[in-house]
Amino acid sequence: IKKRLAKYPGRLIIKEFPAGKTTMNDLMLHRDKLHSQGIRPKLFLNDYLDLMKLPTRREARTDELLQELYREYRGFGNESDAACWSVSQSNKLNANKSIGVKEALGGAYAKGAEADFWGIIGRNTYDKLHNKAMFDIQKNRFGPDGMQLPASFDTSKSLIEIFNENTEKGKKMKKDIVSEEDMTKAWGAQQYEKMLNSNRKEPPKDMF
Repeated sequence: IKKRLAKYPGRLIIKEFPAGKTTMNDLMLHRDKLHSQGIRPKLFLNDYLDLMKLPTRREARTDELLQELYREYRGFGNESDAACWSVSQSNKLNANKSIGVKEALGGAYAKGAEADFWGIIGRNTYDKLHNKAMFDIQKNRFGPDGMQLPASFDTSKSLIEIFNENTEKGKKMKKDIVSEEDMTKAWGAQQYEKMLNSNRKEPPKDMF
């Protein structure tokens, strides 16, 4: 990691906060401390925002509080003159899919309404075995959206390489990923049919 970081300007600061107890005020205090040391971050990465303590508001639903937390995080970025990123999980609608759907955003769909950029990483069983993924750009206030970008995705080495869908390699990878998803569905249907057939009992020969 240090060898890779040496290739880029700037510095990386890692700060650990307790899950379920950290508030936006804690993030602001940390930022102010960095500013007092002459360090003005241009990027904040939060892993991940949903684990923070939710705002306190009577009679508010959890999804409303999650949306408010994301709104505060976006305001924190504007106030800090920095980009703010976070990850969030999908629900079971996106399980084992190469191309995810935005309706599967876990916790609260309204979180996406607060984001300037919203992308989904989709990986089915075949993708995981072959270190692949598909990045689906659902929303982008600063550029084009609706794109599906194939990627090399090696979790064992934390290596991610995203390809332009219009390049030859990008087109090939995208075609492979989509066809693999179809293969996964077909394979699943075959296994299900086998299971059904194995459970079916032949009627006695003297039944009719």
